[in-house]
Amino acid sequence: MSTIVFHPLQFASHMNASFKLAKTLRSRGHKIVYLSFPEMKNIVTSQGLEFIPIPIGHYPLNNTCEKNIIKRKLNIYFIKNF
Repeated sequence: MSTIVFHPLQFASHMNASFKLAKTLRSRGHKIVYLSFPEMKNIVTSQGLEFIPIPIGHYPLNNTCEKNIIKRKLNIYFIKNF
């Protein structure tokens, strides 16, 4: 079967929406891999799915990127605590 890579945006709503499809495809024999920022590892692996981190160093840091990192960390906080 095929290897299918998911690369959703690093927000809980985007990740959670993809899990049902990923699990369905896995049940049909496909290998499923998630490619995302390291902060998302626990969310993905808790679903029993494979995870490959994207090195953050590959993205240039600027105002927009720094704001996105802060938003991502806040999003992860809410996932863990609510």
